[in-house]
Amino acid sequence: MKLSETRKRGILAAFAGCCACLGAAVGLLNGERTAFAAVEYAPQTVYESVVTEDAYVRSSRAGSNFSSEAITSAHGAQYVGKNYRVINVKHKSGNEIFAMMKFSLPTAQRVAELGIDTFELQFSVFKNADYNNGDQEYVFCYTTDNSWSESTVTWNNKPASIVQGASHQMAVLQVEKGFEYESKTDAEKLVRLDVTQSVQALIAAGEEEVTVFAYGKNDLETSLLIHAK
Repeated sequence: MKLSETRKRGILAAFAGCCACLGAAVGLLNGERTAFAAVEYAPQTVYESVVTEDAYVRSSRAGSNFSSEAITSAHGAQYVGKNYRVINVKHKSGNEIFAMMKFSLPTAQRVAELGIDTFELQFSVFKNADYNNGDQEYVFCYTTDNSWSESTVTWNNKPASIVQGASHQMAVLQVEKGFEYESKTDAEKLVRLDVTQSVQALIAAGEEEVTVFAYGKNDLETSLLIHAK
């Protein structure tokens, strides 16, 4: 399965017809209908918010802007001409890197009209460097401070709420030591994280936009490279 360039970008996807369990999402991912009791659920994507801005910030170069990193021949000759760009996540003392993505949100009225009951954060991983260093958890949080721009944000001027250990946690991607993404198929590189509770709360509060950011929990120097928009 080859993902489209749109699918490689970060997406906030919404589904109707899901039940509140992982089984519905797994059924959809495998292209199968999943039955619960005597009722069949056929979750359908009814809304997608494609990332509007993305970037990463780096503590070791606190005054520099990184809207994204170009994947060049340094990553392998097979990537020449692909025009891939990524945003990064890394936890290493003295070299913290946070990825940032900005999304628009549907209104409560739109959610009701479409019958939305599940939200997922979806993105495609390019690779995870130094995966043999140990188990890592990439923590995805949110802030409603959307006052940054991908062309100007730096570690020094990022929203104050974008910090490691932020309280507004949405989901966690756990990557075990030795697991690597680069050799996987496009389908296997697609990450889907259930963020329903957080997004529903944001919409109920009347928020129209949200910034999702990610950091590495463990000081291992492992990194996650996510395809940029």
